[in-house]
Amino acid sequence: MGKYAKWFRIILISVGVIIVISLSYTTHLANVKNLAYNFNGRVGFVSYDEKREATVFINDTDYYLSYPNWDFDHDTIKVGDSMIKKRGSWVIKLIHRNGRITTEGDEKP
Repeated sequence: MGKYAKWFRIILISVGVIIVISLSYTTHLANVKNLAYNFNGRVGFVSYDEKREATVFINDTDYYLSYPNWDFDHDTIKVGDSMIKKRGSWVIKLIHRNGRITTEGDEKP
């Protein structure tokens, strides 16, 4: 029984390491994608998923706003609002149709 318990521990630790590496890599890829977003235009469509994260359609492109510090609450973004994000920045500026400006994100290094 001791022989099998040793192999079970080795397999369990290996699976745990693989899961941690996979999650880290997936998070890294999402951050690279979010950081590369570059848009300046009017929102043509907006939807929210079950995590309350927005997908916006600006200038014929969909952008999934999944970075945790982009905390646009449900119904904050409306069709016709303008959004600006520069490549390499974590900051998004939302300009509402009434002129009110909301800024989300941070200057993460």
